[in-house]
Formats: sequence, C-alpha cells, structure tokens
Amino acid sequence: MQVRIPTLTASQANLQHIDVGSLNVGPLAVGSLTIVNTDFAMNAAQAILRDLSVTIGLDIQAKWSIDLEVYSDSGTENIANPEVTVPLPDLTLAPLNNIKINIPSLTAQNLTVKANPIVLGVNNAAASGVRATNTTLPTAGFTIADLTLNSLDGSAVTVPAANIASANVDHLHADPITLGQVGLTDLKLPTGQAPVVTNTAPLVMPLALGALPSIPIIPLGFLDVDIVITPRVITTVGHLELRTLTMSATVGQMTLQNVTVPFDVLNLTLSQIGIDTIAIPTFTAS
Repeated sequence: MQVRIPTLTASQANLQHIDVGSLNVGPLAVGSLTIVNTDFAMNAAQAILRDLSVTIGLDIQAKWSIDLEVYSDSGTENIANPEVTVPLPDLTLAPLNNIKINIPSLTAQNLTVKANPIVLGVNNAAASGVRATNTTLPTAGFTIADLTLNSLDGSAVTVPAANIASANVDHLHADPITLGQVGLTDLKLPTGQAPVVTNTAPLVMPLALGALPSIPIIPLGFLDVDIVITPRVITTVGHLELRTLTMSATVGQMTLQNVTVPFDVLNLTLSQIGIDTIAIPTFTAS
C-alpha cells in the first residue's frame, strides 16, 4: 500500500547543521566588466634596465616630380635604410617614488574566472513555509499485519512534529545561476609588496622623429629631385627590474554584467532536521 498526499505543508523546518563537503563554483563567465575611476599608486626603491641597446637608423628616400606640357608625374623611391645597433651597459635609475595613474574608465569583454572549491558549514538554519506536492510514501509501499484495506481516504490530518536524524546528498546539480548585474563600489586594495618584479618580454621603445629638411639635388623646374632623410631611434630593454616594489589601488566602481555561475554541490549532509506542524489537507491510499 502507498499513501499519496497531494499537498503537504510544514510551518517550519529547523536544520541544526548543514555540511557541504565540496561546493564547486565556476568557471564564472562575465559578459562585460566595467571599472570606473581607478587610482593606482606605485613606489620602487630601484629600477634596473638590463640588456640595454639603442638602434639608430636612417630612412633615405628620393622624391621626384616631372612637369612637362604633355606629361606630369611625381613619386617617392626608397634608396637605403642603413642602421646600427649599439649595446649599452646596465642602467640603474634612482628610486621611483609617488608614481600615480588614474584610469577614468576601463571595459573588458567576455571574461572567464575560475574559483576554487569551497567547503561550507552552516549552523542553526531554519526554513519556513515548506510545501511539497504529490508526495507518495513510502516508495515501496507498506502492509499492516492481519488488516486488509482496499483503499483509504483522509482529510484534515495534522501531524504535530517530525524529526529526521540526518539526510545525505551525494551530488546536487542545477542549471547555472545567471546574475544580470553585480555592482561593487569603493573597492580598496591594500598595499602590496614585492621584492623583485621583472618583465617577461623585451621592452621596445621607438622614438618618433620627424624628417630632416629635404636636400634638392636636381632643381630644374620641369624635373625636381629631393633627398629626404628620416632618422630612427629604437631603445630596447631586455629586462626591466623593479626592486622593493609597493603598490596600492582604489576602484571607485566596478560593474559586472551578465554573470553566469555554474555550480555543483558534493557530499551535502543535513543533520537533526526538526519539522513542526505538518498539515495534510487530504490523502488517499490504495
């Protein structure tokens, strides 16, 4: 025999303790991240430029023009691009103090962030207005010795209380949680320190220089040829070391749009569950 309860209502359920062995969150997908009014400050006791070199080059071009009664044309021809690289000794700069940078607004699209599993323990949890529909109990049915019932109907049944010693859930999975927008304000990152910070790729710093005054070599009026020389200077720093670095940052506002949080709950334990005043409007047994 099985008892079928269309609606079951519990006024309150008390959970003495909830243990979550492992709550796996992520990876978190963020549609867009907007950071507004970021102040960044940095101090360094020493800045060392290693594997330093300077490349000096010349771009030599010839500009020509022909102006005849029946024909006219002009153009530019590359003649040569000589260059020379001069290695320099390591350069140590004086302490870099009070370097401040303000970023009014910064937006990044389609971010993915991984989160480590979380172990949770919750004490003295309570749930009110607990309802269940279409409950069948027990699943395997039951029999009563020396009593035969073909069917049984009941109504307005009230159970004062019920206790469950514990309940275990090996795995709880649901659809990812989607958060439309998450806003954070006045985010302050405490001062951080690092003994040595170095770049992972060479720093290439070209110096933009304008062309030198053109040199006329054929000024005939109907045929003009000028030589134009443009110098190039490129500084390359193989390794930049910042020693005894201190940093701090303040973010005025951070907004995360379209955050998706997939999750899995493993090894969920509910202990000492107390349910008060269970109301069963009607039930049938067959």
